[in-house]
Amino acid sequence: MSTTDNLDRAAVDRYRTPPIVEPDADCAQMMAAFSTVPPIVQYQGRSDREGLVARNQSRALRVAVAVTAYAYSHGIPESAADALTDLLNDARHLADALGVDWETVSRPHHYDDEVAGND
Repeated sequence: MSTTDNLDRAAVDRYRTPPIVEPDADCAQMMAAFSTVPPIVQYQGRSDREGLVARNQSRALRVAVAVTAYAYSHGIPESAADALTDLLNDARHLADALGVDWETVSRPHHYDDEVAGND
């Protein structure tokens, strides 16, 4: 059982990474916005709101780098959200090719645990 099964959804929502760019921002705008995110190591072990939000922003930054690299590898989509959509859908194709069940590897409870600081 995931620890988030017992968490109030409002408690998990409190620590989500707040939006730092508009949904239609391009990858360059997204990366510029993330340039202000402090390294995750500065917040390891902190369980206060600032520490948890910063750790979740650092996780988002790691994926922003991957999404940007992916977008530039096959032509730049109109927005970072489009690039994320393309990457996630292609990841599902990769799961199929590897014979891995997408529902098994996508584990939403793992995300909720990280957001709430239960990682």
